[in-house]
Amino acid sequence: MPLEYLISAAVTLFVVVDPIGLAPTFLSVTTGIPDAVRRDVALRAAVIAGGILLVFRLATRIGAALGTTGSMLLSRLQGVLLASLAVQFVIDGLRAVLGG
Repeated sequence: MPLEYLISAAVTLFVVVDPIGLAPTFLSVTTGIPDAVRRDVALRAAVIAGGILLVFRLATRIGAALGTTGSMLLSRLQGVLLASLAVQFVIDGLRAVLGG
């Protein structure tokens, strides 16, 4: 990979993630939490973000490994998961409104 591409990708990632802009949000959300727990939350968030970036980086390889049938199956499973979440949200909303 050319150096220009790596620099461009790093700058784009920095601009999209915007760690400087997210710092006040993180600090306001974690007010009242001990510093050790705050560090754990920050580390967990960084690890999860790194895992997501890794999955996106390997998406073409994962898609090639799954093949057409595997991709279609995964797409159907995601649809079923999304539908089940929607049904759960509707049920929770009805319980809240009807007092059940």
